[in-house]
Amino acid sequence: MMSPFSSVLLALRKRHDLRQSELAAMVGCDQSYISALEVGLKGPPAEQFVQSLIDTLQLESDEAKELLRASSASSRKLTIKADAPQDVYTLVNELRENLPRLPPATVRILIGVVRLANEAANTCEPARRSARQLPQEAAMP
Repeated sequence: MMSPFSSVLLALRKRHDLRQSELAAMVGCDQSYISALEVGLKGPPAEQFVQSLIDTLQLESDEAKELLRASSASSRKLTIKADAPQDVYTLVNELRENLPRLPPATVRILIGVVRLANEAANTCEPARRSARQLPQEAAMP
């Protein structure tokens, strides 16, 4: 399976009508590295390499943003804040153990749930603050 970065890199290379060896020569790396990136054997490269691709291919703003987003979305590491609730650790561990076996439909459902919760939190945040302030205001003489 290809990562988001792999898919975007392959599509960009083809849109620019370049062979892997040509792109590799342009950005100063080995053809095998471009190949490994495109098939997802390597994780997303360093930001400096991504910027080199953007500059070398003279990507338009939208294409550059797409490549940067794909690079970020392809990260294989997750950092949990030290003060995260214990449930967060449990969730991450469950995902780490079970994600390889989850059917694609279940993965899409989980993505949807996370996005929906994020949207709800962003939409309801001012209302929550007001609700928190009301009891304090009511308690004042």
